[in-house]
This record gives sequence, structure tokens and C-alpha cells, in this order.
Amino acid sequence: MGAHGDDLVFKDNVYFTGLVDNIFNYHVRSHANRGELHAFLEKLRILQCLGKKSLTEAELEDALFEHFGYRSIDLSEALIIMMRVQLIKVSKTSDGLLLTATSKGEVVFSHLSRTLAYLEHVFHRTLFPEVLIRSVADERRDAGQGSIDRWTACSIRNAFILLAYLNSVEDHAANRKVVSATRRIFGPTRDGVVHSIDRILKPRERKRAHQNVLSVSIADDKVFAEEDGVASEALKLIQATVKHWQGEGCLDRRWKPRALDQGDVKLVKKPRKVGRVAKRKARAGA
Repeated sequence: MGAHGDDLVFKDNVYFTGLVDNIFNYHVRSHANRGELHAFLEKLRILQCLGKKSLTEAELEDALFEHFGYRSIDLSEALIIMMRVQLIKVSKTSDGLLLTATSKGEVVFSHLSRTLAYLEHVFHRTLFPEVLIRSVADERRDAGQGSIDRWTACSIRNAFILLAYLNSVEDHAANRKVVSATRRIFGPTRDGVVHSIDRILKPRERKRAHQNVLSVSIADDKVFAEEDGVASEALKLIQATVKHWQGEGCLDRRWKPRALDQGDVKLVKKPRKVGRVAKRKARAGA
């Protein structure tokens, strides 16, 4: 490194780290069966409220209730986690301590959280009602195209589970507060996931364009894939998941399966055993 080697030593960035944390719930392991205590979208909702202006903790608590009907189990704990992973920052002003979304937090909210790659990494570190994932069996991503294809199909199924639960949470009017269309995040998240899936499947479609294709409708959008391909396998996994949910009684009775345009799947407001969470390792980090 020469005489100036000391000048080339890598040092920590004191402003930002390379960690991109899980924006969904991983720290509230159980709670009462009440929608206003819901932790699944709490950190995303915090970023939504701080996206327009800086707020004090009390103002943020009021905004969460006004817009979403949410009462946090422990707002201070959620804020400490978000500050630790630099999704929000705090500044001292004459009005007191103000909370602000960082550029990193804005990117996670408006982009990363709507991609299949991000959701695949955080899915297994997110706490869901146990009934929704009890039947889920995943595939390791090992060498070999067959293993990668199965892993990809499982990733698509996992994204479907997360989307269905997200949609159910947003449909539930906590404390009679209906989430406005401009604040709903299911639509943009669904569109981002479908776009990710489309990018995965299109090369396969072009490669075997002479073969028959089947239409797989995921989240109200059309995705085409070759027969017996990744999308076909993902569709089978999704169908098995829906069948499990039906058997557990956690699907809205008004929901009727069609050609599996499953983004609009409706879960009942209070699925059985909703207070129990997945028996998975839940730790910070994506």
C-alpha cells in the first residue's frame, strides 16, 4: 500500500451503514386480537406519516391514529429500532425533538419494500399469524437449475402470502378508520411484485415461445409462463396455500376462487389463533 497506506484504510460510515432492515414486524411477538394494535405495518405507517413533515413523537402517535386507527403497543420501541437502522432520524429544535424520515427510509418505503427480491429476504424474518404459514415449506437455493426454479416458485408463493395478509390488514378499519385510497400501499406493492415476477418469467417465455403457455393471474395482473415452468409450480403452491386457509376457516366466506387472481384474496378480520406467531427465528436485519 506504500507510504500512504494508512490513508486507504476502510472506515465505518458514521451516517449510514449497509444494513437494510426488515420494514415489517419482527419484534412484537404476540398481541391481543385487536386491529388497532396491529404491528405488521407499523414501521411502514411511521414512514408514511413522516414522509410529509417532521413530527414529535406525540404528533406521530396522533397521526397514526387519525389516518389508520392504530394504537401502538410500544411506539418508543419501534422508533428506537428505526433510528438504530437509520430509517428515521431525530433532531433537536426549539419545539423539542423532531422525527424525520431519512432518504434511506424513503427508498425502503417507496421502492425496496415493493420488490420481490426484498420481500423474499424479509419474509422469513417477519412475524405472521401462525395459521397463515403453518403449511409453508420452503426450498433451499442450491446449485442446479431445478433447485433454483423451485426456490423461485416458493418465493412467488411467499410474496402472495405477504400480499394477501397486507391486503387484509388494510381492509380492516381499525377503530372505524378506513385507510384512504391515497394511503393504501397494497396496490403499489402488488404492482411492484408482479413487475418483478414478469422480469423473472419473460426470458423463459422467449426461450420457449413455440410451446403452449398458460395464463397465471397473480394479484389481478396477467403473467404468462411456459407449461410446467416456474409460474406453473408457483400456482400449484398458491392453490395449496389457499386450500389450507379454507380448511382453517380464515378466508372470507364471500370470497370465491376464480382463475386464481389471488391478489384480492380476503382473509377474515380475526383469523383463528391470530395472537400466535410463526415459530421462526425473528431477528433484526433483512
